[in-house]
Amino acid sequence: VSSSIMQGGQYTAGAVGCGHSMVLDGNKISCQNISGSCFTAGVIGYANFKESSLTNNIVTCNTLTGNDFTGGVMGSSSADITATNCYASIDQVKGNEYTGGFAGSLTSSSTDINHCGAIAHVEGTQYVGGFAGSLFGTLNNLFAIGDIESTSSYVGGITGYLDSISSLSNSYYSGDINANGNSVGGIVGYAFGTLNNLFAIGDIESTSSYVGGITGYLDSISSLSNSYYSGDINANGNGVGGIVGNAKDSTFIAKNYSNGKINGTQGVGGIVGQIDGSATIKCNVAAGEMVNAVNGDVGRIYGAIGSGTPTFGETGSSNSNRGLTT
Repeated sequence: VSSSIMQGGQYTAGAVGCGHSMVLDGNKISCQNISGSCFTAGVIGYANFKESSLTNNIVTCNTLTGNDFTGGVMGSSSADITATNCYASIDQVKGNEYTGGFAGSLTSSSTDINHCGAIAHVEGTQYVGGFAGSLFGTLNNLFAIGDIESTSSYVGGITGYLDSISSLSNSYYSGDINANGNSVGGIVGYAFGTLNNLFAIGDIESTSSYVGGITGYLDSISSLSNSYYSGDINANGNGVGGIVGNAKDSTFIAKNYSNGKINGTQGVGGIVGQIDGSATIKCNVAAGEMVNAVNGDVGRIYGAIGSGTPTFGETGSSNSNRGLTT
């Protein structure tokens, strides 16, 4: 499909506005501009009910502009979506809530996405990601490249919000993030699930709390391992970390590497900013040249313990081996 301009209201998309039980293979959507209101996307505006699959779909566009649920390939889906080898290359994706370079929001726990990516400058309000505004399911080999701007919370290089018991692995983001809210991360803004082998490169700026090089907020019974962040973080809030901003109860954080300058207000750490609960933190490396907190509670590994009794491995737990720097 090739078109210079595509305009509509709700459910505006290059292939299917709204549908279910779809099999979309080998579609190439090329246009200058796509614009609509809610559920605007390069391929599917909204997929509902029964499962659908997308394979080898490519979207190239100058601008894609919508309202809520705006994405380079999919606007939103409550169906079981399988996507493989699908990509979006868009100069600018602009929406409100649930906006991403690839998808606005995918809400089924049976979502399965593999080898998909987005190259785009993404702008939105809340739930904004370089790949997707929010995700749920099994997610592997994803990438997003491009700067992200948000006027609110839940912002991440891959996704702003990773829903309960999801898995995200072997994925990377490259770009700078600027947000005016909390829960901001180089890969995931707010994470609930299993995160492994993730890479984020770029600077992060936020006007609020819970900001991390990989995830801003790691919810209870979640894990994060074998991941890498390189860049500078500047946040005007509490819970700021080179890997995790805030770690909740029963989280597991191991074998991660952070390299950059980390600046926050209070509870600032080279790996974790603030720990709330019985988190396990071990075998992590914080190699950045500076970790700084304006009002104190700062450490090379962690900044502050709000509650609970964390478990530390090779990192140690005393002030003397926290590598305090200001």
